[in-house]
Amino acid sequence: RRRQLSDSSHPRNTSMSDKKASRPETLSALWRSEPSLLIGPALVSLTLSGLWLLPAFKAFATARDIIPWGFQSAACYTAFAILLSFGFHGAMSVYVGDDHKLQPTPRHASLPPAATRSTAILLTGLVYATTPVRPVSASWTEFVCSCALYAIIWDTEFFWLHRWAHQYGWFYRSVHKLHHTIKDPNCFAAYYVTYASHWMLEQAPTIACCILFLPRDAFVFSLYLATLATYVDHSGFDVKDVRLFGGVTAGHVLTLLYSYVAPLGMVETRHHDYHHEKFNYNYSLYFTFWDKLMGTYHEGRCSPASAALKAS
Repeated sequence: RRRQLSDSSHPRNTSMSDKKASRPETLSALWRSEPSLLIGPALVSLTLSGLWLLPAFKAFATARDIIPWGFQSAACYTAFAILLSFGFHGAMSVYVGDDHKLQPTPRHASLPPAATRSTAILLTGLVYATTPVRPVSASWTEFVCSCALYAIIWDTEFFWLHRWAHQYGWFYRSVHKLHHTIKDPNCFAAYYVTYASHWMLEQAPTIACCILFLPRDAFVFSLYLATLATYVDHSGFDVKDVRLFGGVTAGHVLTLLYSYVAPLGMVETRHHDYHHEKFNYNYSLYFTFWDKLMGTYHEGRCSPASAALKAS
């Protein structure tokens, strides 16, 4: 039955140290309690490998110089994503003050269950080893246009499927509810998800775009950048005004990296943080235009540091 879920209908944001039995703190315990985290990516890898046994696909791939991305490339990305999650959390803990925090709640003191599940989900990135990838871009124009088209397609798929997940109770409970047990996000919340959710909202659209049009270099650039961006969006801190060196801020760097799509209006941490807090706003991944068109956009909170900067 279709219905719009309310904020009161989803779980309270309990401490990460609570309910240890249902929130394992080690990978082995998590895999034992949730074998789908191993079975799901194994089935995806087998399916992608099986594509190469189909004469029609083999002919399609050969004509376009499409080859599997390879285990080494997938392993490098997976290691990068896991190490970045811990490095990002450490940098936020050491260098970003409480005045940048968006919600008026204390910092998370203990995050083992979230970090463990995040690591388990990121390990499923090894499925990209069997992902068919096209040759590198023939020009900078092709590279930029491919990155932009991929971002628009992924954002559109993400918005509608994500919004649908919030509207249909059975789908929300079985696939997406886990992610929203964290109402005050941290970077490990980015991948505090079920594998079904991760597959539908990230891996499936990425693999489809790789097969259909996305050049290898555009795929690699977008994949690595999107991983950093999701940590920023789930950090719980408005980092755009945080100084990195000299007069350069984190906001300057992110704007530069996403300059090829910035005119479409970019989702910021304050937008997605408000989605976790209030539930029925800001469903988009990259851009704000879908939320604005569908009436689900909200500016979100302003951190004390940002408010002080605007007032000065």
